[in-house]
Order: sequence, then structure tokens, then C-alpha cells
Amino acid sequence: MLTAQRLAAAVRGAPGRYLLIGLSSFALDLGLLSLCYRVLHLPLWLATAAGFWGSFASNYLLQRRFAFGSHQAGLGSLVRYSTLLGFNTLATMGIVQLAETTGPGYVLGKVAATGATTVWNYFAYKKWVFTQPHPGHQTVQPATVDFSDHNHTQEA
Repeated sequence: MLTAQRLAAAVRGAPGRYLLIGLSSFALDLGLLSLCYRVLHLPLWLATAAGFWGSFASNYLLQRRFAFGSHQAGLGSLVRYSTLLGFNTLATMGIVQLAETTGPGYVLGKVAATGATTVWNYFAYKKWVFTQPHPGHQTVQPATVDFSDHNHTQEA
């Protein structure tokens, strides 16, 4: 039986936090997809992309900070995340469209696409997107210029 203690223990580690954040992102993504496709009558490919990209900011920020504990400057990880997101968008659009045209429907297609991306994203996030510097790895510090005049002597 799932208890509050078991749930708390599960989300203490990176995999549990990753899945919890992913579930909330999936809910936002699917909600936007359904809104765009069923209410706004956008083409399915566009509605799929809108949902996927609509959950981008919250998922990136939460995964970066809470699931993988990255405290580095965000530009490098943001570029890597965006690259992966582009690949995931194309894969998801294809899977959702295939499911819609072959019978299972776009919702089951979205679930299948999310299952696939969840597996490969965990490893991509851990090993590539949110990597931490290795111990002993030296980071390059910006150069500083000292404009003080150490050779100047004051005369009284």
C-alpha cells in the first residue's frame, strides 16, 4: 500500500523527484495539447508541439534544480535541454500523429510518447544535460585587472 512515508521516501532521490516533476509536466502538456486540439481546433501536429513546448519552462527549471541538483550557470544546460527538447518534439509529434491516424487516438499516442521520452530523458539529463563538474576539474575563472598603483609612493 502506498503511504505518505513511502511516497516521501520515493521522492528523496533523483529518480523519484524526476518522475514526480515529469508527472506534473505531463499533466500540463496533455492539458495544453487537448485545449489546442479539441477547443481551439489547431492541427494535431501544432497542438502537440504547443503542449510540449508549453511545459518547457516549468519542467526545465524544476528538473534542473530539484531532480538533478544543478547549481551551475544555466546557459549550457539550457542549450543542451533545448536540443533534446527539439528531438523529443519531433519524436512526440510523430508518435501522436501515428496513434491518431491508426486508431488508438492522440491521448494514447501522447502516453506512449511520454513513456519513451521519460526513459531516454532520465539518462540524457543525468549524463549530458545537467552534468556536474568532476572533482578536481578546474573551471576557468574570468581574468581580473588590477588598476591599483602598487609602485606609487606617497610623499609627505
